[in-house]
Amino acid sequence: SLFGIGITVDAFVLRSYDAISYTPIVFLVPGLLLLCFYPRKAIAAVGQLTHLFRLPLIVYSFLYSVQAITYYLALERGAMASQMNTLFKIEIVLTIILASLFLKETSHLGKKIIATILTTVGAVLLI
Repeated sequence: SLFGIGITVDAFVLRSYDAISYTPIVFLVPGLLLLCFYPRKAIAAVGQLTHLFRLPLIVYSFLYSVQAITYYLALERGAMASQMNTLFKIEIVLTIILASLFLKETSHLGKKIIATILTTVGAVLLI
């Protein structure tokens, strides 16, 4: 329910605010709040920064930031939040397909294919 509220607030704010400027604020403020509430944990996390800067995490962070910016740009330019959120859930389908191919998660493959088709049909019907 909080995710739905967050999407609605984002869509409302982006009616009058720039998406490119809004994205860093949205991702920076929660981190700063956590830093205020848990300063000891933040100091301990600094020691682990060398482990964080590996290629997979950098690639993931880059792709996630591109996704966030394009999502907010679509909301800023007038896309309906209900439609955007429905299309955003297509990630479930992509996750199933990629996990089957690359992670060899092939158990219950028939059920996964049926669920993927039903999810896609349901998302299209909601739009």
